[in-house]
Amino acid sequence: MKRWDLTLLIILILEICIFAYANPKFLMPRVIFGSINDIIPICIISLFVTMVMITAGIDIQAGAVVGLSSIIVGVTWQDLGLNIWVASLVAIIIAALVGLLTGYIVAYYQVQPMVVTLGGSFLYAGLALLISTLSSTESYKGISGFPESFVNFASYRIGGVLPVQVVVFLVMAAFAWFLLHKTKYGRKIFLIFRNSSNLISGYSKE
Repeated sequence: MKRWDLTLLIILILEICIFAYANPKFLMPRVIFGSINDIIPICIISLFVTMVMITAGIDIQAGAVVGLSSIIVGVTWQDLGLNIWVASLVAIIIAALVGLLTGYIVAYYQVQPMVVTLGGSFLYAGLALLISTLSSTESYKGISGFPESFVNFASYRIGGVLPVQVVVFLVMAAFAWFLLHKTKYGRKIFLIFRNSSNLISGYSKE
């Protein structure tokens, strides 16, 4: 374990100890998993943003893409009459195409990832607002009344304690690890970083 990894781990343990001392209920399994569940969406996003960062890039548009995907699910389900799971699949496909477009611009036009994703964050946030105007529901009310199966999936706890989102995250984390460390695609990601580092090193020596 690297020194900075160990430092972060120590800080995390100290933080847990302080909160547990302030409130003994903090260490109850249900409370701990509930707190973890609150940050699971960020954790899932960070898994694949990490791959971008390994290449010495950055993805600023991730939050905007999540917002766009969410409004697509709501509008296509409520106003276009799609099945909620089909609507979710449509949102995932559109989000994937957004990522593909961003990657294409960065790779083939040599535009800095920060520039592309910063512009993308404004573009996709604007598209989300535009699509929301297609909804028959007033924006201040929000889209609600999702099917029970959809809601239950999001709120289900295994054994009454472990949120299903945590399991989803662990499965995706294992997939991300396999992708990075056991595939040719993952090796290329690390090679891009090394090539970028060598290029920067070459410029600094000159």
